[in-house]
Amino acid sequence: MIDTRHGPVALREKGPADAQPLLFIHGNSSCSAVFEKQFDSDLADRYRLLAFDLPGHGNSPNATDPEASYSMPSYAEAAADVLNALKIDEPVVMGWSLGGHIGLELTQIFPGVKALTITGTPPSGPGADEVMRAFNQIPEISFAAQAVFTEEQVQIFSRFIYSLTKTLPDHLVEAVRRCDGLSRQHMFGDFLNPKSRLNHQITVVGTWPKPLAIILGTDEPFMEASYFETLQYANRWRGQTQMIQDTGHAPFWEAPEVYNPLLHAFLQEVCS
Repeated sequence: MIDTRHGPVALREKGPADAQPLLFIHGNSSCSAVFEKQFDSDLADRYRLLAFDLPGHGNSPNATDPEASYSMPSYAEAAADVLNALKIDEPVVMGWSLGGHIGLELTQIFPGVKALTITGTPPSGPGADEVMRAFNQIPEISFAAQAVFTEEQVQIFSRFIYSLTKTLPDHLVEAVRRCDGLSRQHMFGDFLNPKSRLNHQITVVGTWPKPLAIILGTDEPFMEASYFETLQYANRWRGQTQMIQDTGHAPFWEAPEVYNPLLHAFLQEVCS
């Protein structure tokens, strides 16, 4: 457990202590275990892999002040506190879904971030108009802001965030079931608020000078690949969004045999 200004968070770590740190940040209603196929790969032979459970998720306790702690800027503060506690100055960050938004926020408060990969994350907000433009308006998108799930909704949301085609392991579904529903409600409410302290993430990707890799599944249910081509980038890796065929919102989990080498190639370039 690592103490942060938003409460203690559970950390998992693997790989050489003196290697380049790679911080993974999970998505809404998930947990750090979603990155098991990266932690169990040869990435762990080359890099110091780190992942933590956001407040209200996984093995981290629920926030004592949900309104203050359940937002993208607050999650980024918790991530910065983890890095500072571990005395890590120059991490590479991989953020999935909500984690990608957190990663974009982290670049603005933690200058040492060396590079960022986002997956299933359309830079956006704050404000309802921005968010509505970035995401597909499918019924299941409303679950991302819903405080209470029925068991049926746990199953539906799990399929949409992890995989619409593969059988899901019980522990990933349990992560959705365990999540503090107030985290969804407060986080998404803050995302929709034009007066949020959230950075305008479209501006962030257009001005942040360090390498930004965007990796997307071709069957992503929550957003269109074409949206990413409407944005300007200061330093998008390889000049285009990297697409992984026949995967949805979590291509790193659905097709690690494709995702991991792509992530490794990015790391090799930015850390050389």
